[in-house]
Amino acid sequence: MRRIGKRSVRKKGYVTCFTVWIRAASTPRTWDFSITTPKLGGYRYKTIKLSNNSLRRFLVACDWDLSSAAARLRDTLQWRREYKPQHVICHRCRETPGCHSMRQVGFDKDGRPVLYMCFAQCSTTEQTVDGAVQHVIALLENAAKSSDQESCGYVWVLDLQGFKFFSSQKIAVAIEKVVSKHYPELLEALLVVNPGLFFHTVWHAMRRFIDQNTRSKIHLYRDKPRLQEKFHNLFPCELREWLFNEINLNLNSQYPKAQKTFWKYNHGDMHDPRGCASYVQKYVDNITLADYEDSFDRTFHLPHKNVLDEVLLRGKFKACGMKYH
Repeated sequence: MRRIGKRSVRKKGYVTCFTVWIRAASTPRTWDFSITTPKLGGYRYKTIKLSNNSLRRFLVACDWDLSSAAARLRDTLQWRREYKPQHVICHRCRETPGCHSMRQVGFDKDGRPVLYMCFAQCSTTEQTVDGAVQHVIALLENAAKSSDQESCGYVWVLDLQGFKFFSSQKIAVAIEKVVSKHYPELLEALLVVNPGLFFHTVWHAMRRFIDQNTRSKIHLYRDKPRLQEKFHNLFPCELREWLFNEINLNLNSQYPKAQKTFWKYNHGDMHDPRGCASYVQKYVDNITLADYEDSFDRTFHLPHKNVLDEVLLRGKFKACGMKYH
């Protein structure tokens, strides 16, 4: 083993300001990191293992500035200790089902979680900044639990059908601040579909608050051929078809009730708004009440809060021999 001292490295740097031990594995490209932080809050943390990719994300976000990356990583570790994001539940969705429509619906060709959101599916326009931030944190934490990828990046499809201003700028800035600070460089791509002229005005006002790296990953699609090409390159056939069906149904002038209550699914319907078939089968239909109640550490992936509640409620009725409507 060898110890990396406090020195400035821009292209192949590793976090200092911590005690960083690097142990080479079978190849020079594979490393294990064991980081012991200084005393925070009056006591010393336990050793925390972080992957090469996890440390690299913070370095890239800070333009390879070691002291800035180390400070940001230490702040994130402190934030996770105090806020406990791995246990966050969206209380707004609990109080008002469908308040937030953003949810995981599948995986891209590289196994990264794919998130989908449509404003038309939100059950209320009374959105709060704290509620939106809480929902995104819960979503990202659960997305990480579903991914086999070490870096756990994600792709976000944002459907602007039904978009209204209702403090969207404040919410977007608050979300971007938390995500860029504590989940840096996880966003692989943000695909914005159905952007109207009004959104372009809002986007020009918001973009100055978003760092350049994130801005480069945001793509607006107004014409279908370009969107089809992008979907074809990113998503497997099953998810690609699900996304196009979901987007088209949300564009319908006679909005289907099943789309508004996206957390429910009637087995007679052709389209399941909860997600593509493989995702629903693995992460939704197989959740049991016993599994959920027995898992205090919540190390397994949970779907959207309302999807989860619906599945567990059906399970309660089934256990009692009653039919759930």
